[in-house]
Amino acid sequence: MSILGLTGGIAMGKTTMADMLAKRGIELVDTDVIARQLTAGGGKALPEIVAAFGEQVIDSSGALDRALMAQMVFRDPLKRQKLESILHPLIREDWRGRVVAFRERPSAHLIVVIPLLFETAAEGEFDQLICVACSHKDQKQRLADRGWSVEHANDRIRSQWPVERKMARCDLVLWTSCSLELCQRQIEGMLVGLEGRSLGDG
Repeated sequence: MSILGLTGGIAMGKTTMADMLAKRGIELVDTDVIARQLTAGGGKALPEIVAAFGEQVIDSSGALDRALMAQMVFRDPLKRQKLESILHPLIREDWRGRVVAFRERPSAHLIVVIPLLFETAAEGEFDQLICVACSHKDQKQRLADRGWSVEHANDRIRSQWPVERKMARCDLVLWTSCSLELCQRQIEGMLVGLEGRSLGDG
């Protein structure tokens, strides 16, 4: 049994690689999904967010207006820190609870996907750390393909650790500036390594 943390830069392929792992039977916890649940209509984080930022950040469905919130916080470090001080403890409480539940089951591996793993000082929670990375050129192109302006993309990139720093701190790097076939081969190699580690631990 092992608990692995998966991180990486924005638009570098974390979701693609996580999906490949899930299709191979690896259990995943995605903190982006947890964040969306916390900020959906009736979400646990909404009252404190509204108290800090006002009713204007809630959309017509009663959920957090994520696009408006992003515009507000990624150009203002103090507002971003305030939002993170609300969300990050709730997100960590949630995924930690899932890790505890996982340890009570016979599953072999659990991967927790945390984009801001190092930024939130969560690295000590895991047996191994994985970084998903790509070239900066590909990262910027992927963000442009999402319709993001260069200014907004740069704001989001600057809000995270440089990916080179994350790569240096991780046990394994999955590189996504390549074909899907090569990404799949990296996943297969990683799984072989994990199974070997499990056998060695036994």
